[in-house]
Amino acid sequence: MTSLIVHHTALRLSTRQKEILALIGQGLSDQEIADHLRLSPSTVKTYLSRVYHRYGFKNRAQAALAYATLAPASELAARQKTPDRGWDIQ
Repeated sequence: MTSLIVHHTALRLSTRQKEILALIGQGLSDQEIADHLRLSPSTVKTYLSRVYHRYGFKNRAQAALAYATLAPASELAARQKTPDRGWDIQ
């Protein structure tokens, strides 16, 4: 079993990377993220690939877990699913 250790100061993400990781954490596929953010699926994959490479993540679960663990609670609260409006990314 691989251990995942990421120091808070080492996880520096762009706003778009944060949005994508938050949506992955909610279980969305690359296509669903692309549709939601009005990006192409290949652009979503590029963002993820850069995050994986920079921090050594092996898969989307590791990346989403690190983000959910290290992101401030206020930031995560701003990215929640609302029943009437879909995904609320601010």
